[in-house]
Amino acid sequence: MTIMSGEMRVIGVCVTGASHKHSGKPCQDNIKVNRVFRKEMTLLAVADGHGSDKSPFSEEGSKIAVDVFHTIMSKAFKKHRNDVDKFSTFLRHEGDTTIAKGIEKEWKNRVIKSHRNKGRGHEIGNSDSGLYRQYGSTLLGLLVTSSFYFAFQLGDGDILILTENQAERIIEGDKQLGVDTHSLCQDESWRKVFTRVHHRFGGSTPHAFMLTTDGFSNSYPDEEKFLQTCHGYYTAICRYGTNTVWGSLQKWLNETSEKGSGDDISVLIACDKEL
Repeated sequence: MTIMSGEMRVIGVCVTGASHKHSGKPCQDNIKVNRVFRKEMTLLAVADGHGSDKSPFSEEGSKIAVDVFHTIMSKAFKKHRNDVDKFSTFLRHEGDTTIAKGIEKEWKNRVIKSHRNKGRGHEIGNSDSGLYRQYGSTLLGLLVTSSFYFAFQLGDGDILILTENQAERIIEGDKQLGVDTHSLCQDESWRKVFTRVHHRFGGSTPHAFMLTTDGFSNSYPDEEKFLQTCHGYYTAICRYGTNTVWGSLQKWLNETSEKGSGDDISVLIACDKEL
């Protein structure tokens, strides 16, 4: 995927993890990018399906997740687009409540609808929570306008801002031990959502945003090496351009999975046009 529109250039790819290739499992990640409302807003979303035996339809669950983020955020922007400052204030106060509740509710409604439409039924004795678990997924989202950005995180993965000097997480989130992660399939998952609103000031140093599933960070021995690698992508884009980096991105991520976590890896990078 490579997109150029308005003030942003976006590149991204999902790769099937090395361990999943060996076991014959498909990639459980999904990504989505859209430039909407006359290119006034860029939306990016990355989701990581759980891929466990208890989550046989998590590839579909992650696809629903990225679609829902785009739907909910587009509706919210449309409602407030005549006053962007008011919209940013709304997201600052309601991002981890009203928006998060709306995303959870819509995701679960679509999961039930898809489950029934595909003839999977709603098995007797299978609680809704058990059904949702079959589609379990994390969700990372980013809304970018010319004046501010809004970051949304449920579960593991990373949302970073890349500048000339460093790579830094926008949201630290809530790192859990082991393989567990917060998920849209959980009861009241909205309570585990982290959000952040940050205003962008004209004339500041050009920068990029990066969204990655946890298969990327888990492929590195420590935090320092992970952040150095993320910043290396920024440096490569500055030196060679987005098209050249995008042409090599799938190869690089396949190598990262093979030498690292073995997990699926998805990356989205959105760059200021003048980067």
